Amino acid sequence: MQYSQLRNQALNELPDAFTTSYAEGVATAPEKLARRFGGNDSDDFVLGAFSAMDELLGYAGFERETRIKQRHKGKVIGMYVVPIARGAGLGRKIFAALLADVKQLSGIEQIILSVNHSNQGARSLPQLGFCQF
Repeated sequence: MQYSQLRNQALNELPDAFTTSYAEGVATAPEKLARRFGGNDSDDFVLGAFSAMDELLGYAGFERETRIKQRHKGKVIGMYVVPIARGAGLGRKIFAALLADVKQLSGIEQIILSVNHSNQGARSLPQLGFCQF
C-alpha cells in the first residue's frame, strides 16, 4: 500500500519529526495502517493527496483520545509531503482538509499539534489558528 511505503519513507527521512521510529514503522503491518487510511473510523483516520497519476504525494492523520475524560481532545499525527511536492502549498491544503473533517466530529474542543523546532515546513502551521504552549 502506498500509505505504508510513504510513511516509512517519512520516518526514515525525518526521524525527529515523528514519535514513531523507522524500525517501528517497518514493523507495523500495512493492514493495520490501511484501516486508518480511508477507513470508516471517524476518530482515527488519515487523509491523503494524490497526483493525477494516483500517486500519494502527502498525508496527515488525526487520532482522538480514547479515555472518556479526554475524548474532547485529539491530535494531528504523522503529516508528510514528498520532497517533489513541497513548496506549492500541498501540505497546507492537506492540513486544512484534515481540520475541516475534525471540526465535524462531535465533542472535539482541542486539537493538539506537536511540531519539532527543526521542522521548518511545519512551523508555519500555527498560523492556521494554533497557539504555542
